[in-house]
Amino acid sequence: MVRNRGWVNEAEVGAFLAAGHTRRNVLDVVLGVGTRFEEMETNWREGTTPSPGATYVQLDVDPVEIGRSVPARVALVGDAKVTLARLLDALRAVREALGIPHAATVGDQEVRDALLVERAGHAVAMLDGILGVDAFIDVPWSVAYLRARLAEHPAAGYKTWEARVAEMEAARQTGQAGGAR
Repeated sequence: MVRNRGWVNEAEVGAFLAAGHTRRNVLDVVLGVGTRFEEMETNWREGTTPSPGATYVQLDVDPVEIGRSVPARVALVGDAKVTLARLLDALRAVREALGIPHAATVGDQEVRDALLVERAGHAVAMLDGILGVDAFIDVPWSVAYLRARLAEHPAAGYKTWEARVAEMEAARQTGQAGGAR
């Protein structure tokens, strides 16, 4: 954390420090939106970063600012509002890929697992296109790619737990109605 900025409250940081970590270990990922990671953010010492082991993601409208003070592992150039909206859409697409319903039986689970592996592979390919070492950072294209692959591999071909529960409830109600005659 840089001078107590961020979403982690002091109680959580205190527990982290009590476990033997230092403040330099607190950050896993640093997302800088429209920031240059200037000296003020790096404690005014050249070559010093708040958390050297963290992955730095930098978003700026000016490509010259990317990596100027702190090496950015992921560099995003563009308008903050538009780029963040696109990244949010990418996260939603990943959720669509991985958030398929649970299976009702062991056999159905095998089908679901195969679908999930296929869909997860396409989600990883999309994320690599956005965040990977050789990323091309065309988020809308990447999201469209993933959604097209998901359409080719719909969450179908197995009975979901919800469908099975609905069938059992319908059978129970039918049985009760038939017994009332």
